[in-house]
Amino acid sequence: MRVAYITSQAESRAGWGRYTVEVVKGARERGIEPVLITCGGGVDPDLQDVECHDFLPPVLSRRLETQRSLLYAPRLRKILETCDLVHVIVELYAPLTALALPRNMPFVLSVFGTWAIRPLENPWQRRFFVPAFRRANRILSIS
Repeated sequence: MRVAYITSQAESRAGWGRYTVEVVKGARERGIEPVLITCGGGVDPDLQDVECHDFLPPVLSRRLETQRSLLYAPRLRKILETCDLVHVIVELYAPLTALALPRNMPFVLSVFGTWAIRPLENPWQRRFFVPAFRRANRILSIS
């Protein structure tokens, strides 16, 4: 089984990156073939041999980033078509992922603390995040 992991980083320094490394390492131990999709910034030494695509826009970088990120949907879709499941580790990539998802592909979304609700508090952002969150087959609340 190939699982795409969509995240901002894959290094153990902190936060989303540390969670990504631990999840991907655990998946590999269970025979899952991980595919990392990140915005760059390097890969943890434990994940050096994992297929990695560094092209996503950085999160929290500028105004209207969610809307601009949707332009990456065709490129993301081509990668997702080679996978069996997608796990979005950085919830800010949920709208992009929901748009790029191939039909009937399972979608797992991890959410962290206030990042899980912050986009829902803004009426403009809510238009993008509510449908994306609803599209997820499972939402894992980490904190």
